Amino acid sequence: MRSFLAKAMFALATTLLMTQNAMAVIIRAFIDADTIPVGVRFPVYVSAEGDDGLPDPAASAETGYTISIEYGAALYATRDSQEPLKQSYYKKINPSGIDTLWAEFPLETTVSLLETTVNLSLNAKIDVGITDRRFTVFQPLISFAEVTSKDDNGNPLTWELTNHAPDETEDGSAYFLQTNTEVELALVAVNPLTMDICKECNFDVTLGANTSAGITAEDASFSNGFAVIRLKSEKDFVTEAASISVVLTRASQISATYGNMRFKDEPSSLPQAPSYKAMPTPAPYTVMDLQGKILHKGITHSAEINMSMFAPGSYIVKIGSNYRKVNVR
Repeated sequence: MRSFLAKAMFALATTLLMTQNAMAVIIRAFIDADTIPVGVRFPVYVSAEGDDGLPDPAASAETGYTISIEYGAALYATRDSQEPLKQSYYKKINPSGIDTLWAEFPLETTVSLLETTVNLSLNAKIDVGITDRRFTVFQPLISFAEVTSKDDNGNPLTWELTNHAPDETEDGSAYFLQTNTEVELALVAVNPLTMDICKECNFDVTLGANTSAGITAEDASFSNGFAVIRLKSEKDFVTEAASISVVLTRASQISATYGNMRFKDEPSSLPQAPSYKAMPTPAPYTVMDLQGKILHKGITHSAEINMSMFAPGSYIVKIGSNYRKVNVR
């Protein structure tokens, strides 16, 4: 009898220990960043969480889990999969102890949702069992920019956002571009939460409906957050100015416009495109309203900041460690 009871107690203790160990394994999702742009597929790692908050593959192998993601985002088995997995997808972690899935918030549908938010972003989460991984999804902004310096390979290093051509050249004469000659304009994709370049936002762009008649341009693609728009004017714009607008091919709500362009058929000394200048050591700058709210951040090589994109009023501009008040009329 004692032998039977001892065996029974041992079996019960073993079962309780196994149950306790199983309960101690917490499976969750891990991602590489806290902010994710829409329209970009990103990896989701599923594994047990170790005491240090990092994946613990040794405790994860063959453990079952259910994963889901909200706001109409899709889960994929691989980076290049065309067919999404079903929502509330169930599987077991592979023998290596870490599963890698891929997720994407569709650009075509999520943009309409984000446009109703204050800062073009929303808080989202990936659920795995009883755990969740929270992060922020944002809609990128696109804007034309003046590149102020480049590296040895011709890649932009610093830039300033702009939405129009200058009125005058450096010598004070009227600024004209050459008719029927290719003009290159830089375009950047920006994270609206940080105003940093969105290097993952490698979208295609095409000519928008608000482009002036007579202006043509090739389709372009972002690479590491930058694109080059190559345009021509088939006619002169002397007394009136021309504009070009571009939109994302997959979401025309995301657009940028560049205006105040004047074209003349006088090839002698007309500038062909806004050029970047060699400036002193780059410095970070911040534009704030008079209450100290940050409106824009960037990097500049100049002692002067282009404030043309801001509405009339007074602003505080910080360049490096120096502050000054700027009035925009």
